[in-house]
Amino acid sequence: LFRWRVDSRYPRRSGAWPDLELKRLSQDLSPEDAALTTALVYGTLQNRMLIDFTLQSISSMSLKKVMPQVLDALRLGAFQLLFLGRVPDSAAVNETVKLAKKHGGSRAGGYVNAVLRRLITLRDTDALPQPGGAADERLSIRYSHPLWFVRAMLERLGEDGCEALLRADNEPAATTLRVNTLKTDCDSLCTLLREQGIECRPVPGLDNALETAQLGNPARLRAFRD
Repeated sequence: LFRWRVDSRYPRRSGAWPDLELKRLSQDLSPEDAALTTALVYGTLQNRMLIDFTLQSISSMSLKKVMPQVLDALRLGAFQLLFLGRVPDSAAVNETVKLAKKHGGSRAGGYVNAVLRRLITLRDTDALPQPGGAADERLSIRYSHPLWFVRAMLERLGEDGCEALLRADNEPAATTLRVNTLKTDCDSLCTLLREQGIECRPVPGLDNALETAQLGNPARLRAFRD
């Protein structure tokens, strides 16, 4: 469907660290946009195996034939529709189609629109394709974990224990802050952060640590710079 080449301005590197790119790219974004960008990137990466399985099950063509930039846009759109309920379906589809058209033209936009509309229909009718087969392959795809790891955990924990572990591993993680006791103490830092609208709490059993779910980019905070 598409003839494509990898754009030199869009490097695809094995082993790259997304947090470094996110820090660089989110410097000029509002806290809200930076938080959404982070959620989209990490969420898509974390669930990529399941997203790709779902997309391949409903796509009219092999994902291997789709331009990489268009495929990444499609993954981002699918993540929003499957996992990120706060984004309206229309916004997720429209923005993904625009992104696909930017890199692949109108045919890419039409393909992405058709796949995402199909995804919404299957989701709303509870008819999404589900991974099948042996337990190791099924759990690997369902929770987007490497097959070797799933097999190791099945051997140690059994199927129920392995699935519980994989499910917990995919839960959103809170951010843990280490308090610099040369500059302040745990209670004082907690108070300072709350004054800046960031709720946090001490970590039980871990001295000089705070936990928060709403930090965003720490470089924006005076407490971090100080």
